Amino acid sequence: MKYALSLVVCVLLTFCLSPASLFALTPTGNLVTADLWIAAVINTEEKGAVEAVWQKGGEDKTSRGDTVLWGHFYASPSDVSWGSANNPEVFVKVWFDVSGRVDVNYFHVSVPDIEVYSDYQYDGTVDEQGTTTTSNRYIRQYYEGGQSASEVQTEDGTAPSGYSQTANPSAYTTSGDLDIGAMINTDEKGAIGAVFRQGGQDTTARGDKVVWGHFYANPSDVSWGSSENPELFVKVWFDAGGRIDVNFFHVSVPDIEVYSDFDADSSWKQSGTTIIADRYTRHEYWDSAVSGCVDVSGDWNTEQYYNATSCGEGTWTWYGSGTMVQDGCSGVFTDDDGDSFSGTISGNTVTMSGYWYYEGLRVYESGTLTISSDGQTIEGPTSIEVSSVGCSATTYVEMTR
Repeated sequence: MKYALSLVVCVLLTFCLSPASLFALTPTGNLVTADLWIAAVINTEEKGAVEAVWQKGGEDKTSRGDTVLWGHFYASPSDVSWGSANNPEVFVKVWFDVSGRVDVNYFHVSVPDIEVYSDYQYDGTVDEQGTTTTSNRYIRQYYEGGQSASEVQTEDGTAPSGYSQTANPSAYTTSGDLDIGAMINTDEKGAIGAVFRQGGQDTTARGDKVVWGHFYANPSDVSWGSSENPELFVKVWFDAGGRIDVNFFHVSVPDIEVYSDFDADSSWKQSGTTIIADRYTRHEYWDSAVSGCVDVSGDWNTEQYYNATSCGEGTWTWYGSGTMVQDGCSGVFTDDDGDSFSGTISGNTVTMSGYWYYEGLRVYESGTLTISSDGQTIEGPTSIEVSSVGCSATTYVEMTR
């Protein structure tokens, strides 16, 4: 036991509680090495706090002497219906640096809050503890120089701006028509294609399907490449309602480009770059065969022609972009000006409406747009009204991705 940098809470000046005892369930945990103990507790809606089950994935040693160990925690099927060894709730990557530093990296890949713990130079007393959530997806608990500390990183699933993805990595089919790929931007060789290793898959009692695995660097490309050294964890959730969540979790140092495509037409539909400061990227699709609606989720470029001569404003063209968030047959499109339009998807049409502002005037816009057969274009006329001045006009919208 070393001196932890985290505070110890004292109660009534008579005794102190260790971090582990601040929660209803004190976990049994797992000795993953002779010196390192880790544990996780899932706060479920069904049963409250339940201890997660550890499943080791593998381990390896780099050419310079670092050791990597990885695996995941899952909910026991005896506790909850969605529990399965092939439904990871927390991915774990432990790095034993050749310098002596130990990094215990936890990546939340679930919905409920999950408490994570570690104890290095194991003595039965928890050194570090934290709570991973859908916002605080990443927690690093590290040990160095006889001390320990923790870092928590907030993630929203949106890839950082300012990065471009122009590569065409090898496509790996996870299930059905969903392909994924990744490129690792190394110091040694520049961009190299990452290799996908599927860990497993399962189906829940209500019909959701999960597929998980990780990307790694090919050892023929870089000395630290190994199938037992994950660079990017992946969990894909095929919801019973038709939504598909493709979750990428950066567990490396170099920037990693991530790609996905649902209709398997040999072109990547969504991409992003995962980095140390922004580790989690999520791509969303909708399976029209399940939901009954065309998938229009994701990022769109917009060109809109306005004819407002009837309002004394002439004609002009607006260029922009935005993101469509889809929930079943409903969607909300938010453009890069922050204006939002909600609507419904039916057959090959999208009916949208919303408000925006022009020189202080509130403008109402609505229209029914047509979705192309390949789902890559949405276009059609809309009407705009400025009720405060009794003015109406027309536009024509073309959205592409």
